[in-house]
Amino acid sequence: MSFKKLVFVIAFLGILAGGFFANAQPAQAATVEELMALIAQLKAQILQLQQQLTTTQGQPAAWCHTFNSNLRFGDNGSEVVALQTALAKDGASQWEFKGYDGIFDEMTASVVVGFQQKYASEILTPFGLKFGTGFVGKGTRAKLNALYGCSASAVQPVTSPVTVIPPTIVTQTSPVLTLGTIITQGSAIQVPLTWTNVQGAMKYNVYNKHSQNEAYGAAIAGVGGLSYTATALATQDNYFQIQACSSITCYPSNEVFVQQALGVTQPSITVLSPNGGEQWAVGNTYDVTWNNYSLPSTCNVSVTLFNPSNNGSAYGGNNTPIPASLGKYSFYVSSVIPIGDNYKIQVIGDKNCSGTMDQSDNYFSIVSAITPVSYSAPEMVYPANGQVLNYGYPHGYMFKVKPIVGATAYRYQFFQNGSSVHDNLNSLSSNGEFAVWPSESSYSKFQEGNVSVWIRALVNGQWTETRTITIILGRSDLYPTPITTPNTTGVIKTGDQVFFDSGVGNKGPVTTGIFNIKWFVDDVQTGYGSHSGVSGSSTTMEGNSQFTWTAIEGVHTIKFVVDADNHVNESDETKNTASTTVTVSPVVASPSITVLSPNGGEKLVAGQIYDIAWKFSGSTDKIVQIELGLPDSDGPILTNVAVSLQRHSWIVPLGIASRDDYRIIIREPAPTYTLLDNSDNYFSIVSP
Repeated sequence: MSFKKLVFVIAFLGILAGGFFANAQPAQAATVEELMALIAQLKAQILQLQQQLTTTQGQPAAWCHTFNSNLRFGDNGSEVVALQTALAKDGASQWEFKGYDGIFDEMTASVVVGFQQKYASEILTPFGLKFGTGFVGKGTRAKLNALYGCSASAVQPVTSPVTVIPPTIVTQTSPVLTLGTIITQGSAIQVPLTWTNVQGAMKYNVYNKHSQNEAYGAAIAGVGGLSYTATALATQDNYFQIQACSSITCYPSNEVFVQQALGVTQPSITVLSPNGGEQWAVGNTYDVTWNNYSLPSTCNVSVTLFNPSNNGSAYGGNNTPIPASLGKYSFYVSSVIPIGDNYKIQVIGDKNCSGTMDQSDNYFSIVSAITPVSYSAPEMVYPANGQVLNYGYPHGYMFKVKPIVGATAYRYQFFQNGSSVHDNLNSLSSNGEFAVWPSESSYSKFQEGNVSVWIRALVNGQWTETRTITIILGRSDLYPTPITTPNTTGVIKTGDQVFFDSGVGNKGPVTTGIFNIKWFVDDVQTGYGSHSGVSGSSTTMEGNSQFTWTAIEGVHTIKFVVDADNHVNESDETKNTASTTVTVSPVVASPSITVLSPNGGEKLVAGQIYDIAWKFSGSTDKIVQIELGLPDSDGPILTNVAVSLQRHSWIVPLGIASRDDYRIIIREPAPTYTLLDNSDNYFSIVSP
C-alpha cells in the first residue's frame, strides 16, 4: 500500500470516529464499553496499516550486540555504550543516560536495576535474589543477548503485532473467570482461579481489586485451560478479575466476589511441613510447622512422628504440650528412629483446642546421617582486613575474592555494634569481583567505625565456611594549620611583600583526592587554586597553601580556607578555616637635604652676592651649617641657618682664591653631621 493510501485510510478512520461521537444522542448514547471497543478497533487497524507500509518500503537493519563481558559501576567504553543502547531499546529513555556517553555511572546502574527487576524470573530468581544489583553479570548478559544478541539463534524476528478483538458485553470475547475450592490457612486463603482462553492474548493479569495488588503471569496465546492460585486475606472482602492483554491494551473478565472468611467455619490446625516428599537425616534437627485458625490462646498441642504402616508406631516429639500459636516445633531425628519412607507428623490439640488435629498429607522419609562436605571460606583479595573505606551515601564497595570452582553465589553480611546492617546475595564475575551497593535505607544503619564483614560462597547447594574481616568506614577531616609570615620580622610597612604560609592536615583515616583552597584579605577573595590529596592522619606543608600579598596601610584579616568548594566528604565541615590579623604601618620618609645651587659649572665673581639654595624634607626646626668645600679639604663654615629657609645670600669675599674646584656642603652641625649633601659638581670663583 502506498504512503498516500495509508494517509487517506487513517484520515478516513479519524473522520468516521469523529462522526460517530458527534452524532451520538444523549438518549441513545453508546456505553463506555462500546466506545472503548471502537477506539481499540481503530488503533488496531491503524497499527496494521503502518505494519503493511513498513513491509512494503523495506525493514531497517535490526541493531544487535553480543555481550561477552561483565560490566559494573565505574566501567567505560564501547561495551557500556552498547549496554546503554540496549537498555534504551528495552524502554529506558536515552535521556536518562544524558546521551550514550559510555560511562557506567549511578544513572546507568539504576537503569540496570530496573532491567533486572523487569526480568526478575530470568535474571534474579535463579540466583536466589529478590532485588536488582546493578551489576551486569552472567544472568543479565544472557537476557541482553536473548533480546539483542547478534547470533542467528538470538536475533528476534520482526513479526506483525498481535491484536485482540475488543470485547463487548454482547460478544463475550473477554475471558470468563470461575472459582475453585478455596483453602483456608490461618488468616490467609488460597483462591484457585480458572478462565477461558482469549484468541491472540499475549499475557493475563490476575487482579485483586480489594488490595489493589496485581500479580502478573505470562501465558501462551491459543492455549486454553489457564489457571492461577491467588493468595488473599480471609478476613476481608476480595474481588478477583482476569485481564487478557494484547500488545496494545487489556480486556477485563467478569468480576467474582470472595466472601469474607469464606470456607472458615470451625477452628482448625493445618500441618504445613513436613507435608510429603521431604527427607530427614538422622542426627539433624528440622522444623515442624503448622497454621491454626480461631483457636483459643489456651490451646496447646503435641507433636509426634509416627509410621502408619508400622502399626502407627510413634517416635519422639514434645513431651510437654506447647502453645498452638507458636506454629513451629524443632524436631531432633535421633538414631533410634528406623530408616524408612512411610513417616508422617501429627499435631494434636489438647482439650482446650476443640479436638482439632492434623497430620502430613503424604509420607516423607527418614534417611541415614549425612556427612557434611566442608568447603573452605572464600579467600579475600580486596579489601584487606583493617582496610579503610570511604563512608557516605551513595557509595558502593567493590569486593574481590578468589573464585571457587562450582560456586553459584556469594553472600555478604555487614555487622556493626552487634547488629546486621546489610545482607544480600551477589553473583561473581570471572575475575572474582562483585559490587556491594547497600540501599539508602541500609546506609542509614551504617555508622563510621569498624564493620565486620562475613563472606561465604554457595557451592553445590551448600554454604562454605565464613570468612570474616573487619573494615573501617571513615571520612576525611581536613583542617588548616596556623598561618605564619616567615619572611617578615618587626613592623610590616606599606608596600612590603608579605609571604603567608600554612599547611593542611587530615584528622580522618581516609586519603582525600584533589581539593580547592582559597585565600581572603578582609573577606575579599584574592587567591584560589587546587591542592593535592592529603593522606589520612597526616599533615603536609607542601602544596598550594601559601600566599604572597603586597601590604597596604591599615589593619587586615588574612583568611585561608581548605576544601573551599566542599567537594571532600568530611566528618566535620566546620573547621576548614584559619585566619590571622596583620597591622601595616604607613611609610615615613627619612629627613633629607638636597643642594640646588651652586650645583656645578657656575662662575661666581668675588665681591658679588649669590644665593645658596637647597630643598629639604623632615622636621622644620633643624639648624644646618653651610660650608665652602675644596676637593682635598672642607672649607670654612659660611653660616648656620634654619633648614626651613632653603636659601642664603652669600657675598663672595674679595680676597678669596680664584679656583674652579669649589663646592657647597650643607649638613647638621657637629656632632651628628646628618642631612648631608653637597654640590653635584665643582663651580668656579674668579677675581673681579
